[in-house]
Amino acid sequence: METFPTVIAQDLWALEKQQEMYDYPDNGYAEVFLKPDIALRRVRVRLARMERAENPLGKAPE
Repeated sequence: METFPTVIAQDLWALEKQQEMYDYPDNGYAEVFLKPDIALRRVRVRLARMERAENPLGKAPE
């Protein structure tokens, strides 16, 4: 309980830094996956394929 204020302050700092990232443009952005991210990368690729298969023209679902 006594460390709670410190944890909240750290969380607030991290959230503020994350919000600052929205000021940067996304053009040219690409994720860089590390070796431990292999499973995550495979899941994202499969989900993207499934999404394209369901919606090949990129139209919003009705």
